[in-house]
Amino acid sequence: MQIEMMLLEEIKPSEHNPKVHNPEQIELVKKSIETFGWAQPIAVDVNNEIIIGHARYAAAKLIGEAEVPVVHMDHLTDKQIKALRLADNKLNQITGFDFELVMSDLEDIGELADLTGFNLEELKNPFEPEKEVKGLPDFDQEALNAYQTIVVRFDTPEDVSDFAKIINQTITPNTKYLWHPKKDQDQMGRDLAYVSE
Repeated sequence: MQIEMMLLEEIKPSEHNPKVHNPEQIELVKKSIETFGWAQPIAVDVNNEIIIGHARYAAAKLIGEAEVPVVHMDHLTDKQIKALRLADNKLNQITGFDFELVMSDLEDIGELADLTGFNLEELKNPFEPEKEVKGLPDFDQEALNAYQTIVVRFDTPEDVSDFAKIINQTITPNTKYLWHPKKDQDQMGRDLAYVSE
């Protein structure tokens, strides 16, 4: 991999970048670059369009950088570029963290902890969903439709597993929806709605 310096004004953001960046994230990336320097270059295609590094590009604009480190990936096809862009944004989300080590590092690095995106106080006092739902009453009704439907999205497989433990139900890749309190399925395998006992 050959890294070269390139004028920021010659680099173009991609209109097809699926990753949504927020101002808080860009500010943290900006502070990271200012504190540590460039740890990763921006990857661009044959047309100098960004494949990977949109947040670094936005941060560099805020800093006022004239030149930034880039790596040209001219050998990739359009499909490969889209796949790489998706993979780069998604693959690091699949795994979790060893939070004991995270906390140890945060305590060790002092004021630099503000640059990591982690919040030491939140890690010391984690959200405990089991306590939040304990004591909530079960809901029963005569109607065949649910009282309320809530879509729940999860960041990692571990989050899904934790949620399954909380509601005491099995969740598989084929699970489309659940009833809470739990309802059995009929002979056709369809989920039953709330019914009077």
